[in-house]
Amino acid sequence: MAVKGLDRLKRQIAALPRLQREAAATSLEQGAAELANAIARAAPAGTGDLSASIGWAHAGQAPETSATQAIRKTPTARSAALGNEGLAVEVFAGNNVAFYARWVEFGTSPGVRGASTTNPTGRTRKVARTHPGSRAQPFFYPTVRALKKRLKGRVVRTANKAAKAAAAIK
Repeated sequence: MAVKGLDRLKRQIAALPRLQREAAATSLEQGAAELANAIARAAPAGTGDLSASIGWAHAGQAPETSATQAIRKTPTARSAALGNEGLAVEVFAGNNVAFYARWVEFGTSPGVRGASTTNPTGRTRKVARTHPGSRAQPFFYPTVRALKKRLKGRVVRTANKAAKAAAAIK
């Protein structure tokens, strides 16, 4: 017994992953660019170095920096384990010039000259100078949270369009 339209169904099913991956990759790139621009607009005004350090790249391709205080919103290990190469992007703020990105985002605690502090590893050191501390000026994570729903919706819509395009294959 032959099933009518089986060849067409096989072609549609074979095309579905490719079409959805292409659509998802495009919408992720568009969303990452939109998110990076929004974060740059939300960054505190100053010399402009902080805003200029904000960008995005495909996961694992972000520019290297010696700034340990750079902020990176990276894909999870679960995403990599699922074989989603090319379907993950990384948004970052901070580079060798704007090394202070994390300090701006989360603020700093005050330091008093001569006082002893202990870091999380248990090492004690004396504070070399007085610093009043700085208040947090969050710009990165609030923007990520504000745009997350819209960006996720865009990916879902493009995946649905790709599925409909695959269904239209004859």
